[in-house]
Amino acid sequence: MKIGGMTQIRLSEDQIQTQIVQALEVVGCKVYHTNTHGVRGKTGVSKGVPDLLVRHKCFPVAVLVGLEVKRPKGWRWSSQEQKEAFSRGDTEVVHCVRDALLAVGSFVDQWMPDDPDFRTFVDRTTAMAYQFPEVDSDPVAKGVGR
Repeated sequence: MKIGGMTQIRLSEDQIQTQIVQALEVVGCKVYHTNTHGVRGKTGVSKGVPDLLVRHKCFPVAVLVGLEVKRPKGWRWSSQEQKEAFSRGDTEVVHCVRDALLAVGSFVDQWMPDDPDFRTFVDRTTAMAYQFPEVDSDPVAKGVGR
């Protein structure tokens, strides 16, 4: 697909997820994969659990940020449980590296705004996020459910 004379590459969810994990690791996060793309049958992962669980040493003990990775256009919820987790605020839907970095930084900023270590983390993730292009995504990512 050509946009403004440039070819836009359509990435798979797995490719987007790989980019997101690499970027989060650069800012010092530990990322746990929970998705089972391409695996059929019982996997041991409950429906509704997000693709990525993100942890950073500045987070309080046992706090993880859930990220559900979706392609920017034409995506749907994989299960009702996944949609409900998003509706409860348990998961953030992300479409690109920028979304993921801003989601994790926003979580820290919202819940731990006064600690200098947290501020440093938020500033670093935000600065890095804006080095990546914004991705035009379906409105459902903003909370309008399908």
